[in-house]
Amino acid sequence: MKNTQKEFILDKSLVLNKIKSYYQLKNDIDLANFLDIRPNTLSNWRARNSFDYEILYTKCVGIDANFLITGKGRMFRLNKTADALNEPEMEYTIDNNPEISKNDKTIFLTPQIVTVDGSGSENITYVPVKAAAGYLNGYKDREYIESLTSFNLPGLTNATYRAFEVSGDSMFPTLEDKEMVIGQWVEKLEYIREDRVHIVVTKNDGVVVKRLLNRIDKYGYIVAKSDAVNDRGLYKNKEIYPDDILEIWYAVWHGGFNFKSPSDLWKRQNNLEADLTDVLKRLNQLEEKL
Repeated sequence: MKNTQKEFILDKSLVLNKIKSYYQLKNDIDLANFLDIRPNTLSNWRARNSFDYEILYTKCVGIDANFLITGKGRMFRLNKTADALNEPEMEYTIDNNPEISKNDKTIFLTPQIVTVDGSGSENITYVPVKAAAGYLNGYKDREYIESLTSFNLPGLTNATYRAFEVSGDSMFPTLEDKEMVIGQWVEKLEYIREDRVHIVVTKNDGVVVKRLLNRIDKYGYIVAKSDAVNDRGLYKNKEIYPDDILEIWYAVWHGGFNFKSPSDLWKRQNNLEADLTDVLKRLNQLEEKL
């Protein structure tokens, strides 16, 4: 009988990202220096889904060979590196899919695919609205991610970021339709920042840009709410369950090509200041005549 079981191919970039995270290295340049290799060598490893087992085994003292081969189990052998760094032993299962637990204790895997520039620094990949539907299937596809526009932004270099295009008016006036919002990777559900804007990539609703209230411990889901002031009834709060989540990004920057007009309150204040100036001018003129 023909074996229909799908062959498992380990994404070695995820192993490299786990090593980078474990040693608290900021970017791929730091990781390359740590491994004593050139940045372009590391880039080639990622592009070819490969790495040098001997180098990793030698430089990452105490790393478990089984983890390097399978992406499962303890990253380090007992009583070695973890004890030396005074950190708890942790077990990982890299299966090329994010792991999310309702008890908030399971760690998210690193973003499935990241791209780097010529210096080895991670790029910010931009997902426009037209590409958002394809992102649900392509977020872990190297060719798809590399086909998207990528860039770097000063000040956003110490973590993993992704940019998304806002669709609709549900977050107005905080975010306008077609604005770009950049998010920083959220590793654990407990790292969600209360009542702050996040980008959530979900299986059922696609890319969702909302303010989040983490109520998993109390209700078993996350509350996603809009900032809309007008027609608020059109944008009701949404319940997002952990098993529906593919990725979460914490919004750290937004911008667009449309300069916002002052609010009505601001206009009223400006008019009031202008009227007050005219009143004071007239009072001064009256005083001069007296």
